[in-house]
Amino acid sequence: MSDLVAESAGRLFADWQARAIAALPREAEQGEIPLIADLWSQVEDQGFPLALLSEAEGGFGLEPESAWLLPALAAEQGVALPLGETMVARLIAARCGLDLPDTGVVTFGLMDTTAAGRSTRLAWGRHAVAVVLLDETPAGPRVACVDPAAQTLLPGRNILCEPRDRLQLSGVEWRPSPLSADEVRALGAVLRAVGIAGASRTVLALCLEYARQRQQFGKPLGRFQVIQHNLAIMASQTAAAGAAAGGAVRACGAWAAGACAASEFVLHAGAAKLRAGEAGGLIAAQAQQLHGAIGITHEFPLHVWTRRLWSWRDEFGAESYWAEHIGQAALAAPALWPFLTDLGEVTA
Repeated sequence: MSDLVAESAGRLFADWQARAIAALPREAEQGEIPLIADLWSQVEDQGFPLALLSEAEGGFGLEPESAWLLPALAAEQGVALPLGETMVARLIAARCGLDLPDTGVVTFGLMDTTAAGRSTRLAWGRHAVAVVLLDETPAGPRVACVDPAAQTLLPGRNILCEPRDRLQLSGVEWRPSPLSADEVRALGAVLRAVGIAGASRTVLALCLEYARQRQQFGKPLGRFQVIQHNLAIMASQTAAAGAAAGGAVRACGAWAAGACAASEFVLHAGAAKLRAGEAGGLIAAQAQQLHGAIGITHEFPLHVWTRRLWSWRDEFGAESYWAEHIGQAALAAPALWPFLTDLGEVTA
């Protein structure tokens, strides 16, 4: 079943890749990457947004590795689609007992601790039929399902012009949440780590192809030692991002099954996001350097992936945030070496 799902998703995203990327330059100039409605309709028809749910919750009952492969494939193919956000939002809603519309984009996020009544930036918020929000209060965590059409939407975007909107809330009905803000942020960290790993694989492939084809001084770029060195760095960083994302997925699966404490899951997800984000930054920089001026043009597709790498590094905790979180946990641990080796078992 899991192989069939992955095969179906890969074929669907590959079919749509050319159309989606060809339209990006024009849409970026207009200021927004739109949701491709008929692609989203096909994704919903195949049940992909329910992939993280158990059969009892209305999902497929897939293994975590198979479920998380879906947003990884979307990232690898460069398709602008809120599939991962909807998958995670529906998982959070199921764990918190929230009712969501049966169809449509659903996204999730946290409340901004620096601005009263305002959410953090929400991926594809303007296209959502519902937003699942988690708020950490002195009395404990609380959760709400919000209709964005009934709230004040503050539009925003990431550097690829994908919607990143905030909501200014009023009249929201909150309820106590069994999940903490750290757990919700960790789920977002897993999503972004998986996406970075998928996008990095495509950036590496584009660079290898360019190094084979581009001629300089009568020979391919890939024949120059410095280019070979840079490609080797990119390959190692791509492998590191993939390993980190795989560890985060396994930790998420253990947490979802009740075999991993929430604090453990948060640490593993944070370590994965930190390592994947670091790798993504290095890969994007090397890729742009290799391609030179052509790499920053709208017409050349490299920017589709590198700009997502830069954007995703900052979402659901940048490297500095997770480094501090993990550092504080290490300081509080009874012994440092067991703490590090336990963490490395999942993320390395």
